[in-house]
Amino acid sequence: MFRVAITQTFTVFFRFSVGYLTLFSASLQAENATTILYLQPIPYYMESVDKGTYVNLVRRFSDENSLDFEVLMASSERIEKLLSRGNQPYCSLGFSVELAVAEGLPTEHLIESQSFNRIYTSIISRLESRVDSVHDLDQKNLVVFHGNYQDAKDRIPEEIETSIVTVFNIDSLIKIVKKGRAHAGFVTSPDIFMSPLYQQLQSQLHLVDLPNSNRRESLVCIDSAKNRKLIQLFNKYIDKLRSAGELGDYIDYKPHLSLSN
Repeated sequence: MFRVAITQTFTVFFRFSVGYLTLFSASLQAENATTILYLQPIPYYMESVDKGTYVNLVRRFSDENSLDFEVLMASSERIEKLLSRGNQPYCSLGFSVELAVAEGLPTEHLIESQSFNRIYTSIISRLESRVDSVHDLDQKNLVVFHGNYQDAKDRIPEEIETSIVTVFNIDSLIKIVKKGRAHAGFVTSPDIFMSPLYQQLQSQLHLVDLPNSNRRESLVCIDSAKNRKLIQLFNKYIDKLRSAGELGDYIDYKPHLSLSN
């Protein structure tokens, strides 16, 4: 009887120990797993997985905190879909919950760092037929990035009838406007300034900022215990760069313009 009791107790303890170790091992693996970070191609900032000031920002963050990132490039539309699904603990740099809300995407499963840069929406048009506001777009065509279609619709008043077409890269948008196939386009500044094609055609184009279009850029992740710690580390990292006056090395585009001219 005593022996049976000991055997039963040992069996229960053994099973509990194995179960606990399994959970602990899984938790440890999750903590140490590689973080998949998505970037969208933007000249100067994120040109490839190996080139760009935002890439350098991530590389330094990874080195200083002994983190392991797998950096992948994808279109803004693809990144939005991945973050919307929320079934994998992905992250994206240069995105924002603010943008997700503007695009009508679900955000309850997203977490976000502090903002490290701000961008804004501008209208680009030909100089000889300049468009200065959304009210000038009545009965005209507008070209936008595919992922910004809903945001563009929301910025145009209901009484303004505008036909919206979409493209997948900045050069296509500039060419469509320059050739007169669209009266104007919505672009993101300062991203537009880094385009070699825009720099080449700048004297023939007109650019004006849209009011109330300023939005943040940050690190956005699918919510998880690991990603919450990641966001905390990133916030401390950005605070350190800002205090040391080094953040501008990663977000200031003006040196690139002087090198390109």
